[in-house]
Amino acid sequence: MGSEHEVFAEAPLAWVACEIRFPLAPGLTSESSFESLAEAFSDTFPIPMENVSSSDGEPGDLSPDRQLRFFNKSSTMSVSLTRSSLTTETTSYEQWGIFKSTVMDAVEIIA
Repeated sequence: MGSEHEVFAEAPLAWVACEIRFPLAPGLTSESSFESLAEAFSDTFPIPMENVSSSDGEPGDLSPDRQLRFFNKSSTMSVSLTRSSLTTETTSYEQWGIFKSTVMDAVEIIA
């Protein structure tokens, strides 16, 4: 049996994250996309949160930098979006297959 199928009752990992970076996509975190993304993530990540900060992007870019974050009900897993990244995090890691499936589901939603 390979590591793909190992299940840990008490996984040795306290926090696992996967960040995927891509070219700047300003529309991804626009005000208008927040509600549609919240709806798309609602089955798995029903708790939406939005953070807005000053831009640290390209010189001369004065648009605010938004981070959209969606949590599961127990707040042990989340998906975060910025204009150039998708990050999936968990503090309840059990096995790679489950985590990988969550990451791929998030990629499909934003694609």
